Amino acid sequence: MITTVLLTEKTLSAHDVARMASLHGDDEVRVHVVIPAHGDFGGVEEAVDDIAKTHFRDALHDEDAESSPQQLSSRAHEELAATVAALQSAGLSSVDGEVVPKHPVDAVVALAEQLGADEVVVFTEPHLVADLTRRDWATRLRHKLHLPVLHVVLGTDQVVG
Repeated sequence: MITTVLLTEKTLSAHDVARMASLHGDDEVRVHVVIPAHGDFGGVEEAVDDIAKTHFRDALHDEDAESSPQQLSSRAHEELAATVAALQSAGLSSVDGEVVPKHPVDAVVALAEQLGADEVVVFTEPHLVADLTRRDWATRLRHKLHLPVLHVVLGTDQVVG
């Protein structure tokens, strides 16, 4: 059995679920999904990302700033439940997960060691600053783990190197 720790910023799309379900063909795969209660990207980084994606309104207004920690955690739990259910519906029988309150990279490192993971898959939106400065989650995980780490842009087939 292949054990995969999957770190994502939000609910996987149908495209992402299909990609995960077919990643290892007919091999039996256990997936442990990790979703942070909130991102660990700074306000300036998020604003630059929004401008780069031409989401100018989002660059001026951080919707999460108005959410309480409980609301952010509740939303993350909903995203986790939806992702786990979608992966199970796609044929992956061994799927579970958790919401981590902060420091998702550190949480994934600990989980990968605890679960004896074979790989880590990271699904994120594009993050211009983090990707260019190599401070994205996948790069940080590659430095801390001696496992394959696949970084995919949510909703696409784009793999981030």
